[in-house]
Amino acid sequence: MLKIYTCCILLAILLAACHKHQSTPPLSPGGNPGQPAGQANIVGKWNIISVTTYSYDSAGLRNNGVHVYPGQPFYYFQFNSDKSWVESLVPDTLSDLGLTGTYTVTSDSTFTLLNPKAMPPETPCAILFLTDTAFSFSHQRPTAFNGSDSGYIKYVFQLKK
Repeated sequence: MLKIYTCCILLAILLAACHKHQSTPPLSPGGNPGQPAGQANIVGKWNIISVTTYSYDSAGLRNNGVHVYPGQPFYYFQFNSDKSWVESLVPDTLSDLGLTGTYTVTSDSTFTLLNPKAMPPETPCAILFLTDTAFSFSHQRPTAFNGSDSGYIKYVFQLKK
């Protein structure tokens, strides 16, 4: 009975989350230079407040599949007006160790990160929330659990300026 109750709760949460993400996120006014007005403006340095991961396999969300990782004072994303980006998870004195690449804003609710060193190198991202001071986005990466169970991990970043 407890398993059925737990499954119902997880299903309700999943359905509520799917419904929530279908709405149009609030956007900051204007756009990036060279970008049509009304598109998302993600240019700037965004401090990482937290990253939440959701682990899914063929059966759905895995047991203990949700983890929240708090940000540190030196964790950030920098989106530049020349369409380059940097993710830093190390102190600024070691900033050359960050992940880098280019990005393309594809709509008010999506953008793509390109990191030539990653597999796959291109990551589509969903903009969940964007204002002048708060930004949340998600992306997924394929993975294998226990070396053979294929699935994916969804990352949700909470950022602020």
